[in-house]
Amino acid sequence: MPNNKFDEILRIFQTQRDELICKLVSFVAGDTILFLPKDSGCDEKIKSANEILGSRFERTDGINVLSENLLYGENIKKYMNRCSVEKQTFIYLVATELRSVLAAVLLAEKEINAEEAFKFSFYEELTQQKKWGVLPEAEEKHQAVKLQLKALERWLNERSVS
Repeated sequence: MPNNKFDEILRIFQTQRDELICKLVSFVAGDTILFLPKDSGCDEKIKSANEILGSRFERTDGINVLSENLLYGENIKKYMNRCSVEKQTFIYLVATELRSVLAAVLLAEKEINAEEAFKFSFYEELTQQKKWGVLPEAEEKHQAVKLQLKALERWLNERSVS
């Protein structure tokens, strides 16, 4: 995504900030990272996200959202309100790309890099591909997502926003 596209989205975020932050708040209890298996290494990352956000999100082994995880949406809102609009835009773009607000926050705070964010967000799919093989279409999609994440990461770093 070229810089002018980022800047266009930044302008949209500036005018619809509260609405977009509310969308992030509504996503977070069902965050992809909270449903990963223990062997994925996500527990350490959830702990880091909790430290950043002042929350206590918990990983689940089930398919249902843990009721405790519904309590921390306000923590996301408070965190986002402390961020610059560039960082807010970055988090929103990454979260919608990866289906993970927590991965977006961790990437924004440089607790993980773009490659790690991708691996956590696509863990289940990557695990299945190890067993059954990779379809060319899936590989193309993955490469596009990785390129997008790296472009977003560069955009954030160019603005010295972290």
